[in-house]
Amino acid sequence: MDPKIQKSKEFFLSGIKYLQNEDFENAEKDFLESFNLTPDRLSIINNLIQIYIHNEDAIKLENLIKKIDKTHIDTFEAQSGYAYLHFFKKKYTESSNILKKIKSRNIDEEKLLLSLEAKLFEEKNEFDNAKLIYEKIINISENNAKSFYNYGLFLMKINKTEEALIMLNKTLEMKSKIKVNEILWNKSLCELKLKNIDKGYKIYKPLSRTEYEKKFLKLKELTRIEDLIDNPKKVLIWGDQGYGDMIIFSRFVKYISKKYKIKINLLFPKKIKELFIDFDENINLFENDEVQDLDIYDFQIRLSCLPRVINYKDFNDIEFYELNLKPISSNLQKKTPNIGLAWSGRSTFSNDNLRSIPLAYFDKLLKKNFQFYKLQQEASENDIEILKKYSNITDLGSKSFFELANIIKQLDLVISCDTAIIHLAGTLNVKSYLLLNYNSHWIWFDDSKSNVWYPSVEIIKQIKMCDWSTVFQRLETNITQLYS
Repeated sequence: MDPKIQKSKEFFLSGIKYLQNEDFENAEKDFLESFNLTPDRLSIINNLIQIYIHNEDAIKLENLIKKIDKTHIDTFEAQSGYAYLHFFKKKYTESSNILKKIKSRNIDEEKLLLSLEAKLFEEKNEFDNAKLIYEKIINISENNAKSFYNYGLFLMKINKTEEALIMLNKTLEMKSKIKVNEILWNKSLCELKLKNIDKGYKIYKPLSRTEYEKKFLKLKELTRIEDLIDNPKKVLIWGDQGYGDMIIFSRFVKYISKKYKIKINLLFPKKIKELFIDFDENINLFENDEVQDLDIYDFQIRLSCLPRVINYKDFNDIEFYELNLKPISSNLQKKTPNIGLAWSGRSTFSNDNLRSIPLAYFDKLLKKNFQFYKLQQEASENDIEILKKYSNITDLGSKSFFELANIIKQLDLVISCDTAIIHLAGTLNVKSYLLLNYNSHWIWFDDSKSNVWYPSVEIIKQIKMCDWSTVFQRLETNITQLYS
């Protein structure tokens, strides 16, 4: 055998072993070595395409497709790669057109195409059709763990939490190569959403591992409240996930401090630290740049994991602590109600298209004789153009979080989708309406009016996926009752 072909085969077989263990990084390295030696082998191309599809890596997928020999460009491998590439680039019509022309030759190829078809339905918000496709994949998969897991994630997305939990448990029973921590993380979110707090927090462990987080994770994780009580100076609690999460879970630090009469170390990003300066005299507040030497601590714990450490079982019991800011003189007009608005969040957030609200829905409200304030930072070009039609809205998007908090404290009302703004208004105890998507974050459970976190926040929730019409009907009724 030609030495080059022999070497290519060795790399290929090594790549297959890595792929079977879902070690995509090393599998890619070996397949690329094999591809460089024998670029005409479709089996190598196919495995690389599968890796890039799994990783949703449009750049590498496109670069690979460009290298495919013209004689292979019409093959299943190349065409399926093209279809997924257009999907990743949000060119859904092109992706769908290519998909319709591809013929599968076996069950694995059929599942690959069906998965893309389901994703395309999801992007068009045709969730019933997507659900049928996922069920078809399950039926032809012969107890394939990956298929059950993907279906479970989809069911979570459409708020079928109990069904999702069944799928995730089946995935765990299969003892597949899927990383157990990923399955358990999603299972914990389902349990928490169903208000099974004890079950959820027993397996609650966020997956994110940014460089910021990795430096803290080198320290031993706090698992016993006794270690915090005995030597609080040796424990560092640090804010994790988004700003809204940090605000909502901050109450547990104060709860612990008051209950056990200890002084606690809490690290926040600068934006959040400014807000909490006067939160509690028994909390040592730090910002990221102020904690350089982690060797002085024996333990670390994510802020969102504190309920697990204190074995908290019922969020209804947690006391609300209003965030008090130093009073400043108000410079807002007094003739009409002052109302803050936040209709969309960070565009890079997962499922942002489902939680954010098209600005057009606010048209009727914006025509009322109120003074409005744009509280969010981001706004699409289209939204900016729409806002130009209204003379009664002031843009506060450039304000710092601290400045925004002081303005929100002076407002008569805040109306927001599920972003950090609603948490800020809630912790300041400002009357607010949370316009909530049907498949909401677990912290809101399936509550549709009141909530366990903020007494001043009333939830107005979708009654079905992507339907904001009923939400705005209720909002209109509430506004009329408030200001008639």
